[in-house]
Amino acid sequence: MSENPDHEFDGCLHTKDGQNLLCDIQVWLPRSPSADAKVQVVVMGVIAHDLPQGLVSLTSDKLLEAQGFRFSAKEVLIRRATSQSFRRKAGGAKLTIAHVGSWTIEQMRLGNTTAPDNADASAKDTIVKSVDLVLSSLSYAQPQVPVDCKGNRTVEELDPPRVLRFANSSGEILCAWELQRHWRWARITRDEISATSFPILHWTDFKDHCATSLAREELVHLGDDACVLLSLAARHRVAVHTINSFTDSTHAQEWRYPLQRVRAITEEEACGPLIGEEELECYFEHATRWWSGLTDIQQDSVRLAVFAINPIMDSDIESRFLSLFTALEGLTKRWGKGGHFCSSFSAMVQTYPVQIGGLWPVCGGKDEKSLYWLRNEIAHGGSVMRFAPGALPLASDHLQLWLEHVLLALMQYGKQRHYRDWLTDQVFKQNDEVKRMMLALHEQDSGAA
Repeated sequence: MSENPDHEFDGCLHTKDGQNLLCDIQVWLPRSPSADAKVQVVVMGVIAHDLPQGLVSLTSDKLLEAQGFRFSAKEVLIRRATSQSFRRKAGGAKLTIAHVGSWTIEQMRLGNTTAPDNADASAKDTIVKSVDLVLSSLSYAQPQVPVDCKGNRTVEELDPPRVLRFANSSGEILCAWELQRHWRWARITRDEISATSFPILHWTDFKDHCATSLAREELVHLGDDACVLLSLAARHRVAVHTINSFTDSTHAQEWRYPLQRVRAITEEEACGPLIGEEELECYFEHATRWWSGLTDIQQDSVRLAVFAINPIMDSDIESRFLSLFTALEGLTKRWGKGGHFCSSFSAMVQTYPVQIGGLWPVCGGKDEKSLYWLRNEIAHGGSVMRFAPGALPLASDHLQLWLEHVLLALMQYGKQRHYRDWLTDQVFKQNDEVKRMMLALHEQDSGAA
């Protein structure tokens, strides 16, 4: 990160109790979409002891708007404040910022700004012309970059970008996103050029794609929902890092969690995608039509399932297993009938048949060591060390497949088999292994009893 900040300006710190404190703000922007940013804030005219605790917000000074610049930061958590100079109030207090929910930089083209008294022109300037959602790392469904014998690189789009149409429950297309990859080139020295690329969801006001006109906030909300369904298809957590939006006179950039970006912890190619790239558009339109008809509680249970499969934090294998099972319980509670989990789960899969066989049983008989039995053992203090070697990793893979295929069954989508789906292909080779593990767990449990 550069020693010099990208932006340095007078600002204001706003507290929950209505205090507005003058401060100096320095911002270092991320050098790549997945990199972390940095911010330094010095509050003027106070000592550290007098600063309020808890969440605050930051804005740039109002006078900067006349120069075409506006900054705002939300959910700013102050970890510590240090007085700049002992017993000198004018010295101010330097803040250690532990968390920022988001910050936004708006840059206005002064020659095109609208007069405040011109209501029609002002309303026109709020109309969004273009929105780009910069995503976290993703190679799924992206254009290839071949390299020739001389080292020259070209970005080839042999086919048009995939268009992800977001439908409502009636099948009407609300908006469409192009899944693209953008490139940024920078000259480092006379003989050295740096190239970075990043995936984006690109929206423009395509009349042939979108049936209705949506505000920026609505588009961003649909973009977040699109990332949930895209994460399920790619078997890789996809999150929006930066939101770029344009009106006639304003370019706004919003960075989410700029100090600590959301990152997938799984290797994208390890298990292969759930949905083949060639059927992504068909899957997406079908999935969004289903998604749009869900209640808020149902959507939350789907998010929990997708995020449990594709986490952003490392955990031990026992915690991952419990997280996956909790997500399955959430889906069962929303779509199943009956009080007990196993009876409710059975009712759900009878109504929404799962299109995959050979999985480790979720529920079983009294002596059958099902996934539900494993869940109870772990939840009640059982340790992976006392399970048959290899049982829990294998069970976790099968539980993930149960979750994925339950979700596909709930949306009534029959996916096509494809050669890159490594995890699903393993199921057909593990039938004997699952039986051996269940027998080993039964013998181990009988011996312990």
